Amino acid sequence: MSTHAPATLEINMPAAAAADSHDILLSARDLVVRAGQVPIVDSVSFTLSQGERLGIVGETGSGKSITCRAVLGALQRRGLEASGELRYRDMDLLTLDDRQWRQIRGSEIGFIPQSSLNSLNPVMKIGQQLTEAVRHFGVSKKNATRRAEELMAAVHMPDPKGVLTKYPHELSGGMRQRVMFALGIAGEPRLLVADEPTTALDVTVQRRLLELLTELCTSTGMALILVTHDLGVVSDVCDSVLVMYAGQSMESGSTETIFGRSRHPYTAALMQARPSMTDDLGARLKGLPGRPPAVGAWPSGCRFADRCPLAVDQCRSSPPPVDEVEAGHFVRCIRAEEEFDV
Repeated sequence: MSTHAPATLEINMPAAAAADSHDILLSARDLVVRAGQVPIVDSVSFTLSQGERLGIVGETGSGKSITCRAVLGALQRRGLEASGELRYRDMDLLTLDDRQWRQIRGSEIGFIPQSSLNSLNPVMKIGQQLTEAVRHFGVSKKNATRRAEELMAAVHMPDPKGVLTKYPHELSGGMRQRVMFALGIAGEPRLLVADEPTTALDVTVQRRLLELLTELCTSTGMALILVTHDLGVVSDVCDSVLVMYAGQSMESGSTETIFGRSRHPYTAALMQARPSMTDDLGARLKGLPGRPPAVGAWPSGCRFADRCPLAVDQCRSSPPPVDEVEAGHFVRCIRAEEEFDV
């Protein structure tokens, strides 16, 4: 992947952000998100350090995007409430009001959604939308157009000035997503949340955009939360991994640990479902039978038990604790210490 810095984008990271690369930027402990009395996300814990890239993986409906919405303070719009602990630097995110969120959303925590067509205003030109965004972050009207051009250049947009004069429907899907990348970094955030930012794009465009995402994080020092279904993307882009299932964190640790020494049967099943260009496809791929439990109809024991080939009676009778099986490696499974081949 390319790692050279965009020459035209100047991002002035606050001194505190570069002071210690091991400082915790974001932490969640026993995070719960409810719709009424029903927990959608339940007991999710993770930490994210300055400049770290965290990949959140899991099947559809596992709670990945809802967890990100909690980080972005975007729950109340959907009638959701959060409890537990969710801290960004020295701030308790679960106690911030709308005014406080407006001060940090975009400037401290940026966001790249998965659907550019749903996010961009179809009746406004790209330049109007970008200049409006940068002015929100304190850029003067006089300098807003120049800053918009810088952002277009930073995301390697072909013909940056020309694109600013176009409407969203006049751009390809990959170009629109580059605009979303530019909007996501317009406020020079310390943390960027990218929720499946390359969904529905062809693989060549996906690869280029992921290279761009890695480049932007490397050149600016931003931390990253990347939501994806693609474990190959995680292995290429991320430093650490959070595996979610049925609204819970099942396993977390460094990318090297999760890919080399995963200790949860669900993680192992996801690994075995990855296609490979070097192995015999029919012999290697193993599907995972069954479906996750319906939201709100959570079983009393392990939520993966009904699909797990290693489940025993204890798995179904009581919820498993999260144990640290080695430094920085957390697993929610009573059989995590055993050797297994799912």
